[in-house]
Amino acid sequence: MKNSKSPLSSTPPSMALPWSAFSPPRPPQLQQPWPLCFHVRQRLDAVVRPQRLQVRPHQGVHRLQGDDQALHDRYDHLRRHRRRRSRRRIRRALLRLRAQQEPQRSGRHYRAVRQPRRWCVLGGQLFSAMVVRKPAHLFLNELGIAYDEKDHYVVIKHAALFTSTIMSKLLARPNVKLFNAVAAEDLIVKGGRVGGVVTNWALVSMNHDTQSCMDPNVMEAKVVVSSCGHDGPMGATGVKRLRSIGMIESVPGMKALDMNTAEDAIVKLTREIVPGMIVTGMEVAEIDGSPRMGPTFGAMMISGQKAAHLALKSLGLPNALDGSYVGSIQPELILAAADSAEIAEA
Repeated sequence: MKNSKSPLSSTPPSMALPWSAFSPPRPPQLQQPWPLCFHVRQRLDAVVRPQRLQVRPHQGVHRLQGDDQALHDRYDHLRRHRRRRSRRRIRRALLRLRAQQEPQRSGRHYRAVRQPRRWCVLGGQLFSAMVVRKPAHLFLNELGIAYDEKDHYVVIKHAALFTSTIMSKLLARPNVKLFNAVAAEDLIVKGGRVGGVVTNWALVSMNHDTQSCMDPNVMEAKVVVSSCGHDGPMGATGVKRLRSIGMIESVPGMKALDMNTAEDAIVKLTREIVPGMIVTGMEVAEIDGSPRMGPTFGAMMISGQKAAHLALKSLGLPNALDGSYVGSIQPELILAAADSAEIAEA
C-alpha cells in the first residue's frame, strides 16, 4: 500500500509547533537551557525517526520548518526506499543546520554530554554515610577528610567523599598506575613463591565460557597484595586460587556478622599468607572463617596500611612492624586486636 503524505506537510510555518514541543519540560529552578545536543537528539528522535517512538508520520509528527523542509522530504523518500546510508547523511545535515539556526547557544554545548564516573559505593546497602571506627580516624586526618565525631567512631557524610579523596591522592603519586577494566585472573608461581599476576580484560575473564580464548598478559612482581573481598564474581579469587593449586589447605568462608569481632580479626590476621602474597581486607575473613564485618570501615583502612608495611618488610625495606621505620610510627597502625588497649566499641 502506498504511503499517504502526512497532513502536516502543508502546515504553514506560523502554525508549526515550536521546538519546545519535542523537548522534555525544563525544571523551573534551572536558569540555563538544556544543552543543544540534548535538544537536537530529542527532536531528531521525534521528527526524523518517528518509528522509535511507535508514532506514524500522519499521527501528529511535526515537519521541520524553513530550509530543513527539503531535507525532511528527502529523508521521507529515502526511508520509503530503505536507503539507510543516505539517511545518515541527511540526519547529520539536519544537525548542522539546526546548530546554525540557534546561534545564541554556546558552541561548547554542541557535543556529547559526559557524566562524571559514579563510584561503586556499595557499603551499608547503598546508604551514603560511612562509619569509621577509631583509631582509624587518624588516617582520615592525614587525608584531610572531614567527619562528624562520635564517642568511639566517626561518620563521613558520604562514602564517595572518602573514595574520591583517597583515589585522587593515590593517583597523583608518580609511581602509581591504575589499569582500567583489567582483572587478575590467575597467579604466577615460581618455586613455591607468588611472582606476579596473569591479567586480562575483566569482561573477558568473566566470559571465558561464552567466547573463544583471548590470551592474557602477565605482570611480574616481587610481592602481590590481594584484597579481592568476599562477594561477587571476583570475591576471594586470590585465596581460592591458592587453594586450587594446593598452596593452602582450605577456604572455609566467613561466618555470620559480628562487627567488632570481625574488625579485630581482620586487622590481626592480615598477613603474608604464602611467600610473595599478602592478603588483606575481607578476603582474610574467607580464608580464616572470621565473622563478616558489615558497614563499618575502620578495619579496612588499618588492614590496608598493615598490608603496605608487610609488603615493605617482605622487600627488606624499613617498616613500622619491626621497628625499622624511619620517622614517627603512624598511630593508626596500632592493631585493634582483642588484647589491645585501643579496642573501641562502635
